[in-house]
Amino acid sequence: MPKGYDEQMYWVDEWMPQIEVLAHPAVKAGITHCGPGGAFEFIHCGVVPLCFPHYATEQKYVADALIERGAGLALIDTKLADRQAEPENLYFPLPIFSSADVAKKFGELLSVPAYSDNLMALKCVATAAGGR
Repeated sequence: MPKGYDEQMYWVDEWMPQIEVLAHPAVKAGITHCGPGGAFEFIHCGVVPLCFPHYATEQKYVADALIERGAGLALIDTKLADRQAEPENLYFPLPIFSSADVAKKFGELLSVPAYSDNLMALKCVATAAGGR
């Protein structure tokens, strides 16, 4: 994280119980690779996603759908995720963003109410269609 960040605002760890974390009322935004299941959990819990699709076309499509609807923000150009899930493609060869980039994007997600409003509209659509 960048120097001077507020440690009370961020939780960084190797693994977290995602649905329990997302359901906590203090959580307003989070980072996701945009797998369909995780994306639905973000929508269900009303947590605005910072989209970081790693690979696979489905992650790119989910990220693009959230971004196009104004319900999330891209950390990277989603075209970079349109790769095959082969072992040599699982990791990006160089850092493609910095901690300052992440902090800036989260700042935007948290300060622009339209992201949360648009995500809640998606949640209403999903709920009306029978989702929980």
